[in-house]
Amino acid sequence: MAEEMDNTDTPEHALELTANAPGAIESEIPDAPPERIGFGKRLGAYLLDGIFTTIAAGVVGYALKDLFVGLVPADPDVSGEAGAWIAAITGAAGLCAVLYGLIEGFTGASPGKMILAIKIGTDNSTTAETNTLLKRYAIKTIGSILALLGLILGVALLNTLGSVLSVVVTIGCFFALGEAKQALHDKIVHTAVYPEETIP
Repeated sequence: MAEEMDNTDTPEHALELTANAPGAIESEIPDAPPERIGFGKRLGAYLLDGIFTTIAAGVVGYALKDLFVGLVPADPDVSGEAGAWIAAITGAAGLCAVLYGLIEGFTGASPGKMILAIKIGTDNSTTAETNTLLKRYAIKTIGSILALLGLILGVALLNTLGSVLSVVVTIGCFFALGEAKQALHDKIVHTAVYPEETIP
């Protein structure tokens, strides 16, 4: 009888077999986003960067001492060689802090982050564009930028404002302890930090 004919060769049966094939259901489930890096590992990267910046400031301050003595206003309470060294180290520290951050601004990872194999990406776990990274850098480093300008120009207000904003940024870093694992500057520009291998 026609009703009893085998229907295994019908298109409907083939579609059913495809749907029930091993791995078919799993392939429809999107991959889970990579785990974000929290406060602890980011703090480790920050400490490594602090060491590198300090070393760089010492080298630059020593090499360009005469330049910084001419640029940085002298401390009236300190004179002579000691005053010159304070001016050199202070100017070099500010300069290095501003320039060092540009590494992260252009590559998505500071040397400290590179050592710990972590990298900045967007908050939806894709590669962050350079303009996004530079906006993040500007917000994160705004205190140092203003303090350096205030130091060079001799404008105390800029120095004070830079100090205040540095405190705000530092407090904002503790936001990474939250569930989203984003610091304040991450939330503003929609970025996060991930394992290096998950961000191209």
